[in-house]
Amino acid sequence: MINDVHLLIGASSAGITAGLTWACHLPGRRRAAQRVVRAQARAEQAAARAEERVEDAARTALTSAYERVEEARGEAATSWSQLQLVMAELDHLVEARLPAVSQELQGVRMRTPVGLRRPGHFEGSELAGSLEAVEEALRDTATAVRRRVEDSARAGVRVAAEEIQASLTRAQRDIDNAFDDQDDLGAGPGLGAPPANTLARVDHSVTLATHTVQRLRILTESWPGVQRANCTIAEIMESARGRIRQSESVDYTYRAQTGEAVVEGLIVEPVIVALTELLDNATAYSGSVATTHVSRVATGMRVTVEDQGLGMSPLQLQEAERALASGTPDVTALAEPGKLGFLVIGRLMQAYGLRVGLSPSAAGGIRADLLIPAEHLAAEGPPEANAPAAAGQSARRTAPTPVAVPMPVAVPLPAGLVPIGSGGNPWAPDRVRNTDGAGADPLAGSHHETAHPAPPVQAGRSAPGAQAVHVAQVAQVEQTPETTPVTPTTPATQTVHGLPKRQPRRAVRQAAAPRQREVSDPDALTEGFARLRGVLAAGYGGDDNINEG
Repeated sequence: MINDVHLLIGASSAGITAGLTWACHLPGRRRAAQRVVRAQARAEQAAARAEERVEDAARTALTSAYERVEEARGEAATSWSQLQLVMAELDHLVEARLPAVSQELQGVRMRTPVGLRRPGHFEGSELAGSLEAVEEALRDTATAVRRRVEDSARAGVRVAAEEIQASLTRAQRDIDNAFDDQDDLGAGPGLGAPPANTLARVDHSVTLATHTVQRLRILTESWPGVQRANCTIAEIMESARGRIRQSESVDYTYRAQTGEAVVEGLIVEPVIVALTELLDNATAYSGSVATTHVSRVATGMRVTVEDQGLGMSPLQLQEAERALASGTPDVTALAEPGKLGFLVIGRLMQAYGLRVGLSPSAAGGIRADLLIPAEHLAAEGPPEANAPAAAGQSARRTAPTPVAVPMPVAVPLPAGLVPIGSGGNPWAPDRVRNTDGAGADPLAGSHHETAHPAPPVQAGRSAPGAQAVHVAQVAQVEQTPETTPVTPTTPATQTVHGLPKRQPRRAVRQAAAPRQREVSDPDALTEGFARLRGVLAAGYGGDDNINEG
């Protein structure tokens, strides 16, 4: 019993203890439960926030991806548009710009240059530079090819022109010999009128052909092929007039102040060639006489050629001025023969310092001014040669009286005369000149009598001996008044068929050929014409053969 009580008491104590213990731990458990609940709530919130962040990140990434896709699409569209513009520029290059460059290289002048199709879009861009580089490459290639073609063409034309000029020079020498042997030198009765006229016409044709060959040589950057001694302006005028077809259409009034001005031999032939081109152009496009006069200016001697033709339009005048300023013409682009004369003059201007100007004439045609620089004017002749003539002296220049001289033989030259030429050169002219620099024989009417081409002697060829030189006596040359027109109708400067009067080749001392002087004696003028008729009668074999018209 007691044990049961003890057990009951013990159980009760344990129960009470357990109850007290549970009662003591109950608040902690509640707090722990609350903490668990709160932890679970925080975990759930964190999970929710994480899920929201993931969703936000996914949405942001998707949006960014969409934006990049749209940007890529825009760039692709822009690139495609740019590609189309580039392709259009390339098409424009092939269809318009390169053909324009080709036309430019062919000499076709474009009013406006062909550039970019869209200059505002590509101006200054790398594409524009590349396209311009293509054009420049085409120009450079064409220029190089053209330069080679030009060099080949010039070389071929130059060689052919030199050979032709040599043949024409031999023909002129044969004509000279025919005149000298049978007419000027008095061997036999002399040529009759028909043979003499035929020979004169042949000589004039050969002269025209020689001038044409000179044009070719000049256009190929060669020299005219003739070296002269010092000559007067009057001699240059007469020589240039003798090289054109319509020599009777040139009106030149001689004045002693300008006609006796001496030009250095270095540029005599270039001046003659340039003046010939101006006279030929003036007479070819003018229905009347071309007026020519010479005046002294501060910078030299000015030769003016004025015609009364149709003139030139402003565009034609600009083209002519461009031809004069071209200097070195393109021999592969000489498509217009009418402009060759200006190209020849332009080449002479560049090579010899001449100056030529064109302007409309008050008479309706064109006025051309040729300036011979003062540095190329030689000193005047001796005082006695330039002094005024005494009263009673003949007033008209006439041809030298023919006198009989022996055939050319090798004789020593008189004192004061030296040969002109290249020593042993077989092409050197057989003429002489004064040692003081004055010209030995004038150019009156026959420009080639002292002009022969002198190409250099080839290496390895032996030079022949000095050529024989003969000296002939020359009659006194009579004078012309200051303002007397020296026209082709004057018997002293015209043959029976209207061609320029030829003069025999002779070595003349300075004192033996006085300059033209001013006289005003009518009796002397009449006497001069009478003497002229006698000279022509003696030269052509009789009075019946003289045609005064």
